[in-house]
Amino acid sequence: MKVKVPETLKSGSATYQFKQVEGLIIERDRDGEYRPYQSEIVIDSKLSKQAKTPTLIHEYLHAVDRNYHIGFDEDTIDRVANGMAEFLQCLDIEIEW
Repeated sequence: MKVKVPETLKSGSATYQFKQVEGLIIERDRDGEYRPYQSEIVIDSKLSKQAKTPTLIHEYLHAVDRNYHIGFDEDTIDRVANGMAEFLQCLDIEIEW
């Protein structure tokens, strides 16, 4: 099943605009960013399709962590994001980029 890439994402009472931008990898050495003060979650548009899904999940997990005061460290966010991306793949759910 294919699912359109979301325009907004919610975590708790917060809503974040989702954007694909150019230059994050080159300028900031990052695949994506969670920007709470701008209410944005962004990923680099140059990422491969395979890399975009876990990157989006990773950045979204930062929002969940902040809104629910979970206390995830960066490695835990990476592991959970990759596991969730794999789970979506096992369910044959693909994000249309």
